[in-house]
Amino acid sequence: MTERAARDAFVDRLLQEMERHNYNQKDVARICNVAQQTVSDWIRKKKFPRMEAVEPLAKHFNVPVAAFYEEKNKESIIITDDGLRSIINIYKALSPDNRSKLIELGNLYLDAQSKTEEKQ
Repeated sequence: MTERAARDAFVDRLLQEMERHNYNQKDVARICNVAQQTVSDWIRKKKFPRMEAVEPLAKHFNVPVAAFYEEKNKESIIITDDGLRSIINIYKALSPDNRSKLIELGNLYLDAQSKTEEKQ
């Protein structure tokens, strides 16, 4: 990813999170412990934030740091359900073997739910 693409991805994600949480530049500046002008410079793509500023953002918004650097694609979706976001983050953190086990467990729960619903 080029520096420009990373900067674009960062700004896109920052604006998305700001809109989702109804935050302004002052709110973001407080979270990152930077001046409001610095946030303005990020959004106008005049400056690129240091990792020390991105980490508190990621923590505050409960997303991985990498989420601020992922390029958008046409098939991306915005996940607003906190439970679903948590499941996705857990899935991403698991090894491939444990991912398979998680899917199997989920299917067991779906089967049990389906059987319960049929009895009602």
